[in-house]
Amino acid sequence: MRTKAQSFKNKLAITNYDIILLTETWLTENFHDAEYFNNQYAVFRNDRNYEEMKCTMGGGVLIAVKTDLNAEKLEFQSDLNEIWVKLKINNTSYILGVVYFQPKSGIDKYVSFTKSLETIENMLHSSEVLIAGDFNLPQIVDATYNFENASAKCKVIKNIASMYNLKLINTVKNCNNRTLDLILTNLNAEIKSAVDSLDKINPLHPALEIVYKVHRPAKRITKLTNFNFKKADFLKMYVLFRDINWKESLILKNFKSVDDAVTSFNQTVMNIFDECVPKVTIRSANKYPSWFNIDIIKKIKQKNKFRLQGPSEDFIEARKELKRMIHIAHKRYINQIEMDLRKNSNKFWNYIKSLRKNSQLPGVFEYKDTSLTDAR
Repeated sequence: MRTKAQSFKNKLAITNYDIILLTETWLTENFHDAEYFNNQYAVFRNDRNYEEMKCTMGGGVLIAVKTDLNAEKLEFQSDLNEIWVKLKINNTSYILGVVYFQPKSGIDKYVSFTKSLETIENMLHSSEVLIAGDFNLPQIVDATYNFENASAKCKVIKNIASMYNLKLINTVKNCNNRTLDLILTNLNAEIKSAVDSLDKINPLHPALEIVYKVHRPAKRITKLTNFNFKKADFLKMYVLFRDINWKESLILKNFKSVDDAVTSFNQTVMNIFDECVPKVTIRSANKYPSWFNIDIIKKIKQKNKFRLQGPSEDFIEARKELKRMIHIAHKRYINQIEMDLRKNSNKFWNYIKSLRKNSQLPGVFEYKDTSLTDAR
């Protein structure tokens, strides 16, 4: 993914995946979530430690979840390249995990994976579970996952499935007629080759699409407002601050604590802001990149309509045309930034800053023993 940020982000914008599971991301701390995902997703990563591994590439796992699903990372000690999150839909708990095993990993790595599962064993037994990853077990060629005569490593996976009542459901073979990417789950899910891949298809690891239908509550739309100081009446504000009798409003009130005094001071300031500064409604983050025009958005909706009807020539043609339109629009956008660079470099640096930050708040806030899903 290191060299594919823009391509990945463009393709993501024309899809509607709720959850994205990735292995072999090759990312490091120098690559920011916002380079690949917009604020529609909460991103959880476990990048490979290249210094410790004494290598420069490979590995890395990632889970991206739509923010309205309020996913939360599971924290526990592990020396494996794995990442786990939990979420809840309609009072049902879900545990999602992604793991990556290097080619020719020793059986000790697979045994370590069972120990990771033991760490969250109680949650696994009481939740809906989906574990995905590159297990790099080329011995698996049978879609029925008959491991009677399989290697010891394969039998570890079989034991995991039995212990947690999981099924191996991936029947999509790679170019060598093998199944390197396993899906273990207790969900009644359908799996197929992804028609909307986010990257160029790797013949050894074909992109998979997991379809699981569940009723989701309608997303609550919260309108946020903020002060627009660009249009503030600063002369009036100055006069109001000047005329405040601070002795009367603060000193003579005999507050019981410093916190009460600070609260009173803040309220005085906010009252003046309310009187002098207009408010503006903050729009939620646009799921589309800024260079997507109305024609591209219409084409996305058309493509998605064809997609729901099943694979067809109309879908293939719409997707092909969409890629062409996005390529042209992005090229024009970059050219415009280059032309504006000398006149107004702020646009360029604002664009760079947007790739280095992710203003997405966590889906779940922890306070003492209480989990909150609303920042307010």
